[in-house]
Amino acid sequence: MNYVTGECLDSNEDGHLYSLECNGGPYQLWTASGSGAVALTDSATGLCLDSDGSGSAYTRTCNNGSTQQWQVAYQSGTRTFVNVASGKCLDTDSSTTYIFTGTCSGSGGPTQRWR
Repeated sequence: MNYVTGECLDSNEDGHLYSLECNGGPYQLWTASGSGAVALTDSATGLCLDSDGSGSAYTRTCNNGSTQQWQVAYQSGTRTFVNVASGKCLDTDSSTTYIFTGTCSGSGGPTQRWR
């Protein structure tokens, strides 16, 4: 759940990623695997959270590549996810459902923090 919006990270079978009101559905359940950097897999689709250097975030077939690896930083009960390949943080636009990766804001800007 995003710290600012209160919405959950969601996806669909087409690889689109967005935030929606939390509903506990399988498309909002993510499994972290790995040590150090983790891969995040959507429970409903089996696809991994992925990103490119331009700031796009989406899900794709899991491949263990660095674009699907995320460092997790913990702060005051929240997490910031930093993409290993780009060094950018998982982020959301607080006025839309848009999910992207953006320049990390110090210890994690409010929209870059997840519970």
